[in-house]
Amino acid sequence: MTIEAIRDYKRSVNEKIPYRGNKGKPYRQRRRPSGGRAPVKKSIFGKEKFINSYFSFYEQYLAARRKYFEAFGRGKSTKKLEGNYYRGLDKLRTFEESLTPEQIEIFRKYFPDLRLETTYSENRGIEDLGKLEVLEGGIEDPHLLPSQIESNYSDDTEESVGTIDDYKSYKGL
Repeated sequence: MTIEAIRDYKRSVNEKIPYRGNKGKPYRQRRRPSGGRAPVKKSIFGKEKFINSYFSFYEQYLAARRKYFEAFGRGKSTKKLEGNYYRGLDKLRTFEESLTPEQIEIFRKYFPDLRLETTYSENRGIEDLGKLEVLEGGIEDPHLLPSQIESNYSDDTEESVGTIDDYKSYKGL
């Protein structure tokens, strides 16, 4: 083929050919429907449809968490992402709390061990804060002054004696 033959072919393809059934108006290609509805997602667990709902909430939560932590500390957009993150987490927790006892049994069948998410602390060598041990002998109150700790209040009866009327007369109210 020569260059001129190629150009003639391109011109003939690009020319608008009037559509005869349209009474002289140029041909306008119409979109055809793509088979109707969008494809329906099949249920993985059959009768246990609530697990599909759980997966949906969990995927939303994971996406919101990823976006929030990727943009952390980058200005005003972080507030919106933080709101989305906490709303997704709240939806997930609300869904888990709304399950009936029968659904909880089925849920435990498919997900026997849901561990705490400690990836961040494990990667950075941070110990879990939940492993605190309380020793016997009491815990010291950090708000007390040393003078208050050393004082003996066993003879003090001021707070336990009197009425509100006595207090008002003392204050002149």
